[in-house]
Amino acid sequence: MSETMSSWLKRLAWVVAGVAGLAVIAAAWLVLQFDAERYKGLAIDWVREHHQRELKLEGPVSLRLLPRLAVRIEQASLSEQGHPDTFASVEQASLSVAVWPLLRGALEVDQIELRNASVRLIRDSEGRRNIDDLLKRSGPPEGSPPAASEPAAAGPLRFDVQGVLIENLRLQIDDRPAALRGEVQLRRLRTGRLAHQVPTDVDLDLRAEMSEPLARVEVQGQSRVQFDLDTASAALREMALSVRGDAAGLSGIEARLSGMLAYDGTQRAVQAEGLRLTLRASQGKMQIQDGRLDIQRFGFEPERKSLVVDAMALRLKAQIDTQAVALELDWPSLRVAGEAIEGGPLQGRLSATGPTSAQAEFRSGPPRGRFDLVELPGLQLRLKGRSGSHQLDGEAQALLTVQPQPLQVSLRNLRSSTRVETPGLQPQNLQLQGELQGSAGPSRWQLEGQLGNNRFTTRGELDLAPSVPRLQAQARFDRLNLNEVLAPSAAPKPAQPSPPPAGPTPVDLSALQAVQGRFELQAGELLYQRYRLADARITAELKEGTLVVPTLAGRIWGGRFDGSARAESGSRRLALRGAAQGIDVGAAVRDVADKDLLAGRGDLRVDLTTGGSTVEAWRSALAGEAALQVRDGAIKGFNLARALREAKAALTLNRDALQQARATEQTDFSELNVSFQIAEGVARSNDLDMKSPFLRVGGEGQIDIGRNRIDYTVRAALTSTAQGQGGAELAALRGVTVPVRLTGPLEAIEWNVRWSAVAAQAATTQLRDKLEEQLKGRLGGKAAPAEGAASEPAAPRSLEDAAKDKLKDKLRGIFK
Repeated sequence: MSETMSSWLKRLAWVVAGVAGLAVIAAAWLVLQFDAERYKGLAIDWVREHHQRELKLEGPVSLRLLPRLAVRIEQASLSEQGHPDTFASVEQASLSVAVWPLLRGALEVDQIELRNASVRLIRDSEGRRNIDDLLKRSGPPEGSPPAASEPAAAGPLRFDVQGVLIENLRLQIDDRPAALRGEVQLRRLRTGRLAHQVPTDVDLDLRAEMSEPLARVEVQGQSRVQFDLDTASAALREMALSVRGDAAGLSGIEARLSGMLAYDGTQRAVQAEGLRLTLRASQGKMQIQDGRLDIQRFGFEPERKSLVVDAMALRLKAQIDTQAVALELDWPSLRVAGEAIEGGPLQGRLSATGPTSAQAEFRSGPPRGRFDLVELPGLQLRLKGRSGSHQLDGEAQALLTVQPQPLQVSLRNLRSSTRVETPGLQPQNLQLQGELQGSAGPSRWQLEGQLGNNRFTTRGELDLAPSVPRLQAQARFDRLNLNEVLAPSAAPKPAQPSPPPAGPTPVDLSALQAVQGRFELQAGELLYQRYRLADARITAELKEGTLVVPTLAGRIWGGRFDGSARAESGSRRLALRGAAQGIDVGAAVRDVADKDLLAGRGDLRVDLTTGGSTVEAWRSALAGEAALQVRDGAIKGFNLARALREAKAALTLNRDALQQARATEQTDFSELNVSFQIAEGVARSNDLDMKSPFLRVGGEGQIDIGRNRIDYTVRAALTSTAQGQGGAELAALRGVTVPVRLTGPLEAIEWNVRWSAVAAQAATTQLRDKLEEQLKGRLGGKAAPAEGAASEPAAPRSLEDAAKDKLKDKLRGIFK
């Protein structure tokens, strides 16, 4: 029996040897008969037919079968699908594969080399990729028999690569859904053996230049890498990576990462040991001089609801302009397993030295909660700081919560009390309570508090991810008394010699570029100095340095105001448009201009623009229009009616009367309408219309806002009622217009009654009246009845009456 078995083994050996010999002879014949040009054509046609792409093989193609199947190509390129643009190109690529392992489902590669290659990876807004056709499996040719059914669960193809060398591979990326655009250059990648669960050394040199998000970084490093194909897992040991460049709003980045880092694809778990991250970078005026994070052990296994942190320590030293800042944060241990949790307290310290000195300490109690929500109760914060004459002293208590998925950190049940002392404000106690939330996206808050005696609520969110932070905030005050918040104005000092004129006051709107967002402020009552505003509401939107205020509304001065505004930081321009209805005009003028010039109730409309680099330039560049209507009011400082009642004595002297404005005098009116056209800081008006039972007043002139001066002439005429009631004192003013010129600074207006002009008008009028009476007597007519007397029945007109009328017209033409 044994001899028979031995005989069969010998025969089998001879068969195997024969087959091997035939295979060698066949391989030798295949290599000798290999026609590269023929197979180029077959490959080009196959790619064109199955993928609608153009394959170009401009360089030589070589094939070697023994001892390994080796292919080498040069100067090859592949187009986009259905488009002549180049999808990928390579200057030189080579691959050698062991033949026999392929028969048992294993891929053994001796070496992969790739030099000077480029690939374009594109995904449009609908998620379509330019490699989708290459990832699809091609079906069998038409007319071929149906394929046998495949095993239900085929195992993964094993690969074993002795080494990979890639030099100068450029990846051009345009991923619209991910907002990712730029170029990644793999300058060098060299590996040892790559196989299932076999550790290998990897050497990496990479450069990325992205336009979206804006980044330019270089990555170099070495690590010992191990892959597990069954679980799609990887582990990096003896890792030493360095990153340099600009990214995420930081410039001059110098980062190093060392330790062990592993990922389990089956459990989606992350493990780390001996992990250390160091960082140096700058952002604007902030420089991170030494940042360091050490974690002795970290484990995150969401499937098992397990979290482990051992000996985590964060150290940070930074310089912000001339300010030095240091942060220390320690968490000795944390272990979470489902609903069970244990560990030590979180504690830390923050200090600042320089122009601003500050000390902050915080500490929590032992953790509690569960895997989905870790709580650190009893978090206490103590803060004390000083900057020049500014002082801050406060403390806070809160419950700190950490939610791993998605990552979110919150301060709940926050209660804080802070004492604030700063110039320009009265010492204030700020009380806050509510909740703060921080995450990878926007951070949010919802608080209520009290500033002194002013209670308020506020909510909003802040997103620091964009290059310009985005802020949305809302605040509501029941009553905001700024007179209790702002420091009172300094008492006037004794008169001293006038100092030399101060320089122009600059206008700085650069703060409008620091943030963008939307804001809303409401106050049931707002008090500031003399101002008392009820139901105040302001909404604003800030974007790209431009502040737009579409709503500026409230009840003030016994009426209502509605307006809008716009400010631009780049051009330093300001625009204001608004209308007030039913307001106390006197109160408005006193509050705004600190002058008692007008009384009455009415409406105001303004549409103003200005611009410039200084406040003085703003006043000189003011332009637009304004209109005012006032009812049942008075002009303060001068009694025009009394001045006209003294007309007889003034005309006798034939001399102008100059009078300073007096607080005890005023000119009453029943209606006043006036509008102003404003250009280059000067408001001009020619449509003054003021009425009273005694007077009719018009006028024209201008107010120089930049120089705070007025030059305005009003023209007053008596009404017929006033002429009839004034007797001899006002008889001289019948038919006469009295000009009154207002000049000088607005705080000391001079009223100049031009009696010299009035006297000439009065003499001409009297002479004309006497001549008319004499002519009437000679022609047999009667003097005209006194104004206001009862008129006699009209006689029939005769030729004599017609002659008299013609003579009157001629005489009036002479004396005009």
